[in-house]
Amino acid sequence: MTGTSLNCFSPFEYFSPEQLRVIHAGALEILRDVGSDLHHEQARALLKGAGATVEDKRVFLPPALVEQALSTAPSQIIIYDRDGNPALDLSGRNAYFGTGSDCIYLLDSFTGERRVFAEEDMIDAVRLCEALPHIDFLMSMGMMSEVKAEVQCQRQYANLLKYSKKPQVVIAIDASCLDDIVELAAAVAPGGREELRQKPRFVLYTEPTSPLVHTFESIDKLLYAAANAVPTNYAPGMMAGATGPVTPAGAITLAAAENLFGLVLHQLTGPGAPFVFGAGMSNIDMQSMQPSYA
Repeated sequence: MTGTSLNCFSPFEYFSPEQLRVIHAGALEILRDVGSDLHHEQARALLKGAGATVEDKRVFLPPALVEQALSTAPSQIIIYDRDGNPALDLSGRNAYFGTGSDCIYLLDSFTGERRVFAEEDMIDAVRLCEALPHIDFLMSMGMMSEVKAEVQCQRQYANLLKYSKKPQVVIAIDASCLDDIVELAAAVAPGGREELRQKPRFVLYTEPTSPLVHTFESIDKLLYAAANAVPTNYAPGMMAGATGPVTPAGAITLAAAENLFGLVLHQLTGPGAPFVFGAGMSNIDMQSMQPSYA
């Protein structure tokens, strides 16, 4: 795990253990009393059968369901490179650095021009990142303007796979698109899909919609990932002060509730399947009404 950033001193902690317990209790309260909108009929039936209360599309989770999911989720996930070598140890306080995804525009390094992102730009960026020792994983970095939307994610992954050995974090439009990406990864793994279950090459990134809405597409991908042991980050991307509370504690409490809702469905579908817990929260800029995201 050569790219791992190790803590040499006492780790930075924003909240005390007691404050973390309060946040967790708040997330459980939201899931139990406020509920979440779930736009996936199969998932609603799954939760109802497990003991949740379902009122139309609104689902209320008892704390026991959440604690059960936490008990079955693994505490360590190893992500492998293209050749099947361990590359990322997602456990403890290990930290890794990688790129982002899906920018529409590019500020050209050579001309200074702001222009749409092209496939050649992505290939150049992937090859550069492959050569940079402190970039541990890759995302697509941009939306290739000349590639059709229905095959954009598959083409992104094909380029990541072709021009770099490093593990990836991927997005997919829907479960069918995710299956295509798994098939691409299996094509270069000697043991095919079964090897990917044992030695995953990428993490799926998918999102709920804050506050407390879980769309059909996001949940469909989540269920596919759980059934096929694809590591998954079900990550709220709220705008604090707009689609979530403005305070750090409030935003984290809501994000934890949304994370935990996904975790419950995920672990009911595939107990022990790899789940990455985390969220990306940005405060809203009141002048532009855009998230202050960087």
